[in-house]
Amino acid sequence: MYISASISLTNTTNVAQIVLIPKGTAIEVIETGQQNVVTAQQTRFKLGPGETRTIRVGVYCANQNFSYPSNATGRLTRFQIGLPFENQHEVWQRIIVPMAGRAVR
Repeated sequence: MYISASISLTNTTNVAQIVLIPKGTAIEVIETGQQNVVTAQQTRFKLGPGETRTIRVGVYCANQNFSYPSNATGRLTRFQIGLPFENQHEVWQRIIVPMAGRAVR
C-alpha cells in the first residue's frame, strides 16, 4: 500500500507538453528529517501552454529512519530506482541492498 503525494507542475512554454513521471522517480523532500519518496507507478498527462496543474501520485517512502512526510514540500528529481519493485518492502530492499550500480539511475 502506498501513500499519496501532490505535485504541482507548470508548463512554461507556448506549446502543449506531454509529461511523463516514470515509476520509481525520487521526490526529494526539502524539510530536514522527513522521508524522501519514490513514485509507485508511472504517471502521464498533458499540460497546455502556460498551464499549472497539481496532480496526486502514489508514492512509497524511501528512508526507513526518517519521519513520515506530512505536508512537506518536495521536488521531482532525475533519479529513479532502476530495479523492479511492487511494494514498500521491495523499495527499501532496492535502496538498502542495491545490485552493483543498478539501483539508482
